[in-house]
Amino acid sequence: FNVHDHAAVPLRDLVAAVRSRADVAEAELVGLAPQAALEGFPEDVPLRGFSPERHVLENALRSLE
Repeated sequence: FNVHDHAAVPLRDLVAAVRSRADVAEAELVGLAPQAALEGFPEDVPLRGFSPERHVLENALRSLE
């Protein structure tokens, strides 16, 4: 799924909806996401190749300072 508005479609809710129909083995974040988008994301769902330093928007911006 592509989520363009994490406030309207929280990722935790998206994972819950998928889990109601199938097992969730992993997820993938393409690009950057604000920290708020990841709040409540299930800890038991691995994010493939995820690095908070590279993929969390606030951290990535801080690294440019």
